[in-house]
Amino acid sequence: MASYHRLPFASPLFRRAPDFTLTATGSGEILRRGEGLDHGFGRRSLESKSKAFGRRKSYALRATLLHSSRTGGRTTIKASVRYNVIGANGAAERERSYNAVAERLAKGELQQLGPTLQAPRGVYVEDRAFRAAFAEKAIRTTDARNNRVVRFLLCGLEKHLSGQDHSFTSDAFNIEHILPQNAPDGWGGFSNEEAEALAYRLGNMTLMQASANRDAGNQEYPAKREAYRRSGFAITRRIAEESAEWTPERIVEQQSWMADQAASIWRIAQLS
Repeated sequence: MASYHRLPFASPLFRRAPDFTLTATGSGEILRRGEGLDHGFGRRSLESKSKAFGRRKSYALRATLLHSSRTGGRTTIKASVRYNVIGANGAAERERSYNAVAERLAKGELQQLGPTLQAPRGVYVEDRAFRAAFAEKAIRTTDARNNRVVRFLLCGLEKHLSGQDHSFTSDAFNIEHILPQNAPDGWGGFSNEEAEALAYRLGNMTLMQASANRDAGNQEYPAKREAYRRSGFAITRRIAEESAEWTPERIVEQQSWMADQAASIWRIAQLS
């Protein structure tokens, strides 16, 4: 995965290193205030970082969760995918929740990782609601930020399916819209209204090597399917294997399957 500060939904606070570290003990993982490397900023105490960047509390919590050894640096990413990216909730409430937890960290009220992960439950979207929202999600990829978001999501699905970890910022591949973004009239039997409504549904998108993506263009699905069979991406090969034709119903079914996978990928066990 690319570095956290390059995520399309990350705040600048993701760039900093931890001010808390984890120490394994017989009774669990203990959070201890420390001094970590600060990527590109050198070593600074928590107090000097506060002056330089402000928002000390939110930074402290993010750093703790992002860099803990057991969570693999993904806890707040998972929460953000559920709450902000798919749930389309604003960042303000998430920040307030993180700040409240960080205040408790600073006071020493939270010293173990488990209770710390439980604390911001209010901004964690439960599985059922997350699946439902994901299954209906459309993201217009003509916007650069949205494009990066979809690449991130598709790379996560690909890793879950194949075990292959691709950087969502790579130039080696693109988002493939199976029903083309600018589909000619009558493409695949889709009406113009259906094409407009479904082109940017997540179930209509997959990953494809850049050259193959250019070659596919606005071809009809049978020709695209042959290219998908040869794809280096398991998520794309699966489409060819599972779909003899591409219809509005298949887009819905594909997205429902994606939603089920996503609920496992971006899941925090302590909150589910």
